[in-house]
Amino acid sequence: MTGSWKFILRFFGACSVVMAIILASATAYAEAPQPIPSQPSSTTVLLPGGCGIVGDVNYDGVVDYYDLRELVDHWHSSTVSDRSKYDLVPNGRVAVASAMKLLLNIGVKCPFDPLGVQMFNEYKTPDGRGKAIHGNLHWARIYLFSWKNMEPTDGASPDWGWYDYLVQQAQQDGLRIIATIQGNPNWAATTACGPIDMVPLSRYSDFIIKLVKRYGGHGGPDTMPGLTSPIKYWELGNEPDWDRVEGAPGACFGGNVNAATNPNTDAYEYADMLKTLYPAIKNVDPTAQVVFGSIAYEPNPNFNIHFPDEVLQRLSTDPNVNTNNCYFDMIGFHQYDAYRSNWDSLNRPSTQGLLGKVNALKTVLSGYNYCANKPLLVTEMGLQIGESGQQDDPTQLEMQARHIARMYFEVYASGVPIAIWYALEDQSETYKYGLFPSGPKSDQARPAYFVIRNLTEFMKGYTFERQINLDPNIQSFMFAKSTDSSHKRIALWFDNGQRIKALSPPDAFNVTARIPSGFLPDWNGRIRLTKRAPESPNTYGLNYTPTVISSAGNPFVEFTLTSDPVIVEADILSQ
Repeated sequence: MTGSWKFILRFFGACSVVMAIILASATAYAEAPQPIPSQPSSTTVLLPGGCGIVGDVNYDGVVDYYDLRELVDHWHSSTVSDRSKYDLVPNGRVAVASAMKLLLNIGVKCPFDPLGVQMFNEYKTPDGRGKAIHGNLHWARIYLFSWKNMEPTDGASPDWGWYDYLVQQAQQDGLRIIATIQGNPNWAATTACGPIDMVPLSRYSDFIIKLVKRYGGHGGPDTMPGLTSPIKYWELGNEPDWDRVEGAPGACFGGNVNAATNPNTDAYEYADMLKTLYPAIKNVDPTAQVVFGSIAYEPNPNFNIHFPDEVLQRLSTDPNVNTNNCYFDMIGFHQYDAYRSNWDSLNRPSTQGLLGKVNALKTVLSGYNYCANKPLLVTEMGLQIGESGQQDDPTQLEMQARHIARMYFEVYASGVPIAIWYALEDQSETYKYGLFPSGPKSDQARPAYFVIRNLTEFMKGYTFERQINLDPNIQSFMFAKSTDSSHKRIALWFDNGQRIKALSPPDAFNVTARIPSGFLPDWNGRIRLTKRAPESPNTYGLNYTPTVISSAGNPFVEFTLTSDPVIVEADILSQ
């Protein structure tokens, strides 16, 4: 079928969809008008979550059914002041022509970076949300919903007011939420972190259904008023592979907390929970993404390294595992540089760092047919830079800045759709991981924040192409310009397989890098090398007037490379 015929069929199919939604919406509004309520204004100047795609009226970065529904909803509302937002033609009115223009972009997505950030209490403030958005960190992983807090007694109903406010503020400021759900009430479970063992699992399912109906964007009467950017990622517990109740980081299904009364391991209980919750969530919102609660997956005494296998084995015995899509949509995991040696390939430079752990988890999944191709999410990655009460050490700050740049490129190379930096602000009483300190100095960004903000800007318009092998001690990844695939950028850094904090002092470890001309199709005898350079004593960013190295007459260019990533490209700007 030719492209023209495909377009014609798509267009007329879109027409029928528009008319169906218009008629359904007209009926709904005849029964119960629901204008979007006003929202408190933020004190911080924030960027919208979208990127200007025609039809992305809810600014969530993709043109889809929810945009069409919002446009049609406001078509019927006489209380919306910003009607021009929905007049896509424009012709002074919101009518069929606007809907048709939106439908022509159905499925188009913003080229957003997959990076996000773990947020705790700071997501409740305009300042905290503004830090994330201005850092180009559009995804926010949040421990937003706790069953024990929302239904503390048997029979209690959630008080939606506070949660509605938080979701409204996040969507207004352009954050896309990954909602982590955990915390059992004492009337439903023996422990707050483990299996539901005092009431049927259907009671937990009822609670989850309420959340998805409220915030998932299904369009029913239970939907939050004013919802324009639905929550689509529902994560079922943090680090469920923790094997004891004591010190649990969220969930604790890695052992058997009820061994005296239940012979099944808690991993089996987690699998049974997935089997109950997954179809319930999908029945409410088929587009919801159910995340197999993010696992640490480390051979650590506090974690059960066999947890994912045990869960998958249990799921694989279910006769409906195939029709229910393995009972989850994706699996989350955590990656910290301190444990990279557990997963690094011996065949450097291949499969190092994040890529090593991704490869290990894909190998686990490949053993279970119906689960083999599940996407992976990095829901925590970070680098500890000290302990609470200590002054920030300049060397540790430099290591954090280098590490976040390296992780940026490894995330793209690994193919994970979302990767979360831990965390926006320091949280622990003992350890510091944040891009910002906590407390009185929480407005003073650390260098890593500026690095990731500027790096995402610098790499806009480039897509990952492949890893290249220059040297066993060099990690190097090639990116191509979206509008001109002949123009490449190569990100590379020294990496001898050690943890980045072991490479101290930072520049004492280096290697000579050679870039052959064949890697750069638009090679003109000169290359442009972009690296970080101080902008002021306390902040770092990318140097936008980079070093230009001449290599006329030579088939390659040489320079000294440290653990700090640099970007190399043909110097087409000086032509």
